[in-house]
Amino acid sequence: MDAQEYYQSLLAQGYKSEDSVAFTQQHYPGFTLAPTAEAAPSQMPFPAPVQMPGISTETGVGQIIVVGKSKGKALGIISGSIGIVMSIAILVWMTQMVNAQTSDNIDTFSDEGGSPAETLVSALKTLQFLSYLSIALLVGTIGISILTMLKKSKWWYLPAITFTVLLLLVGMSYYTAISVNQYYHDEGCDSEIYSNCEEMKYTAMWDTDVMFSGYCNGFALIFIGLLSLMSKPKPNPDETIEKEEVWVKAAWVIAIIVMIFGSMATFMVHSAFMNPIGNEANSGVNGFEFSGVDDEAFLDGQNNNTLLHITMDQGSGLNFASLSVKIVVDGGAYWRCELYSGSDSDGGCVIYQDWDDHRWDVGEEITILENGDDLCDGSGSGYCKVVVTIAEIDYSSGEGTVLQVLTIIVY
Repeated sequence: MDAQEYYQSLLAQGYKSEDSVAFTQQHYPGFTLAPTAEAAPSQMPFPAPVQMPGISTETGVGQIIVVGKSKGKALGIISGSIGIVMSIAILVWMTQMVNAQTSDNIDTFSDEGGSPAETLVSALKTLQFLSYLSIALLVGTIGISILTMLKKSKWWYLPAITFTVLLLLVGMSYYTAISVNQYYHDEGCDSEIYSNCEEMKYTAMWDTDVMFSGYCNGFALIFIGLLSLMSKPKPNPDETIEKEEVWVKAAWVIAIIVMIFGSMATFMVHSAFMNPIGNEANSGVNGFEFSGVDDEAFLDGQNNNTLLHITMDQGSGLNFASLSVKIVVDGGAYWRCELYSGSDSDGGCVIYQDWDDHRWDVGEEITILENGDDLCDGSGSGYCKVVVTIAEIDYSSGEGTVLQVLTIIVY
C-alpha cells in the first residue's frame, strides 16, 4: 500500500482530511496532498490485476478498521450500563430508605425539644439537602451513562461524575456519624428517654445507611474507571484488521444483560427490605386491621434496639388504657409491652408513640422497642421472628379480645 492509498483509507474510515494527512506523514514522511487529476481517456482496456508473490489481496482499503475505535465503543457501552445499574440501585436506596429514615428522625427529634435535639435536627436537615443533591447527581449519571453508550461524551465524564457522587456519599456518612455521636455522647444522653445511656456505642461512618450507597458506588467506580481508561482513544490509528460489528454487538448484549439482572437484583433487595420474607398477618376482628414492618436500623447486642413499627390500617381507634400488646421472640416467653412513660418503665419492651391524645387511630404508627433486655440481636440466623398479639381489654369484665396477630421478621 502506497502513501496515497493509506491516505484514502483513513478518509474512508471517517477521519478528517488534516488528520489523515498527519497520520499518513507519520508512516510516509515524504507524503504531500496533491490535487487529483482527471484520468486521461484510454482506448486500450486495462489488464486484469495480477497478485504479486507474497502479497495478499484480502486486505483492501475498505477492510482497514481502527481497533482502538471499535474496542473503545464496545467498552463504553459496558461501562455505561454499569453506571445506569449503579445509579438506579442507589436511587432506590436513597429515596426509599435513607430519605424516609431521615424524615422520620427529623419529626421525632423535633418533638423532643431541647438544645441537643435542635442541633441534631439541624444536622439532619443538612443531610436531607445533601441527599437530594446526590439524587440529582445520580440522575445526571444516568444521562451521562446513556451518552457514553452512544459514544456521545468524552471518556472521562462518567468516571468523573461517579467519583463526585462517591465523595458526596462518604462526606454524608462522616457527617451523619459525628452528628449522632454528638447528640448521644458529647451533648449528653437523655436518661428519661434512654434507659442505658452508658452502654451506647459510638456510631462509625462505615456503619451508616448512607455508606451502603458509598460501597455500591465505589465498587462500580472501579469497573467504570478501568473500562473508561481502556476505551480512551489512541492518538494514532492501528492498521490491524478487526471487525467492529462483532465488538459492538457483543458489548450491547453484555450491557443489556447487566442492566436486566442489575435492575432485578435492585428490585429484589428493595422488596426484601420493605416486605421481609416471613411477615404474616391473620385477619383482624371487629373491623380492625394492622400491618407491621421491621425498623430500618440493623440489630446489635445492645438492649435498646428499635424492633418494629405497627400501623393501624383500619378500625374505629383504640384507647391506650385498653390496649394490650404482647410479643414472642423466636418462640420464647411472652413479653407484654407497656406504653413508654419515662424512666420509670424498665425491662422487656415498651411502646412508643409521638402524639398525646392517648388514642391510637387509623394511619397512626406505634413503635416497639427493647427496654433493658436484649430480646433480639440477630445472632445465629441473622434475624428474629417476632409474633405480635394486639388485643383490646375490657377492664369492667376483665376479658380481652384479640384483634390481630402479626408475625414480623426483624433484622
